[in-house]
Amino acid sequence: MAALGELYDPLLNWFNSHPNPPVPSSLISSSIGLNTLQPACKSPGSISTRPLYKPSDPDGSLSRIARLQIQSWGCVFNSFDALENQYVQCFKTHIGHNCVFAVGPLSLTGNDVSARGNSGSSSESNDQGTRHQQDDGYGVIPSGFENRVAGRGLVIKGWVLQVLILNHKAVGAFLSHCGWNLVLEGIVGGVMILSWLMEAEQYVNARLLVDDMGVGVRVCEGADSVPDADELGRAIAESMTEGAGVKAKAKDLQQKALAAVSDGGSSMKDLDTFVEELGKLGRRY
Repeated sequence: MAALGELYDPLLNWFNSHPNPPVPSSLISSSIGLNTLQPACKSPGSISTRPLYKPSDPDGSLSRIARLQIQSWGCVFNSFDALENQYVQCFKTHIGHNCVFAVGPLSLTGNDVSARGNSGSSSESNDQGTRHQQDDGYGVIPSGFENRVAGRGLVIKGWVLQVLILNHKAVGAFLSHCGWNLVLEGIVGGVMILSWLMEAEQYVNARLLVDDMGVGVRVCEGADSVPDADELGRAIAESMTEGAGVKAKAKDLQQKALAAVSDGGSSMKDLDTFVEELGKLGRRY
């Protein structure tokens, strides 16, 4: 899967070398960092956050993304069969072909996660936060906070290797706004996800985690809201007990994610099929 990153230039060169490619505007639609399967195949009554094509605004960025996704030769998603199989099948029906590939979780593939990010970013972080953080009003450690949590909490300034932290045996839950990449990293870590929803598709992702898969708990909603301390403590205490079943379901989904990217797993099969179909496409044109 890591080799997919090297396909950009060859695909672009191949695409540009043909005067009549399969679709003039798009070859492959990639949703590696943005999950769109659920909103596209939402159940009745749910909120759709998927950008829809508007005839009145054919060149609008959101409309164009949705239009190209539907018109493209194929779509690649950072997901896996055990998590979103019904949505994958629905999406195939929606676009009228089977070139839809779930090849995730991608956080389980590629280079060592310890090499990710800028290890020197800590030089920009301090008690007052960066200038950008100060301007935007976030990222600043409140005065006295470190003293209040001394001996029972740890404050890390700078770059944090989140994937490694989530896979540590001491971590049992993950407070997240439920963006798709964070959702997958939490699943891979086998931890319960405490959803603090902010915007966009996060609400749909939380519904998948909490209502459908049973691996998460809602604790708060809204960018301007703050969870009640007592309510948050109660939710964590209840969900962390074995009787709640959330921890067991999170561990079970973790194993399914690991199996998906193992030899013979659903994501590896989809990746093989994707490469095979690309080969056929190249021979055709």
